[in-house]
Amino acid sequence: MAGDRCSIPVGVLSKCDNDILYKLLHELVDGICERRCVRYQDYMKTWDLQDWWDVSDTCQSFIKQAIKHGWTKDKIENSVSELSKDQKQILTEVILSRSDELREHLRSKTTQISNASLQDFDWQMKLAMSSDKLATVQEPLLVVDLNIRESEKKKAVSLEMNKLELEKMITSFEAANKVVQQLKS
Repeated sequence: MAGDRCSIPVGVLSKCDNDILYKLLHELVDGICERRCVRYQDYMKTWDLQDWWDVSDTCQSFIKQAIKHGWTKDKIENSVSELSKDQKQILTEVILSRSDELREHLRSKTTQISNASLQDFDWQMKLAMSSDKLATVQEPLLVVDLNIRESEKKKAVSLEMNKLELEKMITSFEAANKVVQQLKS
């Protein structure tokens, strides 16, 4: 639970009234969803630049964390126990009312790491009997043909791997899978 505590600067947030906080949180959500950029000029009467950075960065991080972990109303309020009752209620209302669009946007941003996606693959196992340098090799080779779609173009990639190269590739795929599983939980 301690790792879930919010580091939102309570003293800095107390400088604004609830209407400003409500407007700010909705604008921060719009910023996360890349609809509208939050401007310091709109809040410079309330906070100096350093306080503005603290408030905007920590609130955005908190909102993303709450969405990532699917926090309930109680969990959100417990994570910001230092805030006033009204501030907790505003924060909770904004996060929960816009959770679907936030989750969808964050999910699509995650999947947009690359334009390329695997459409299909085929593989063959071959046995290299000899090479130009050795009379007898007898080494198994795996040939993998990947059909990749990049934007609207299709591209074919062919890989030929010996046993050691295949083991390295499998190890890197397993490590990538662990990272994906950690991000899901």
